[in-house]
Amino acid sequence: MITPEQCRVARKILGWSIAQLATAAGLGIHAVVAFEATDSQARHATKVKIQGALESAGIEFSAEEAGGPGVRLRKG
Repeated sequence: MITPEQCRVARKILGWSIAQLATAAGLGIHAVVAFEATDSQARHATKVKIQGALESAGIEFSAEEAGGPGVRLRKG
């Protein structure tokens, strides 16, 4: 599952605002703001929607086990 830091970096790569991510994820702006501030308050379903929206836009996430959490834009 993505971290708040990965979320912020992914948005920056895509050039998305919080509002754009919220729309793409089908969430309210407050849910995205709360997740990026601290994921401890975010529900699992919220994290899944945020990650899914970012992945659909071409973002790939790497996990902690893969040398540390990371974010990149998928090629092609």
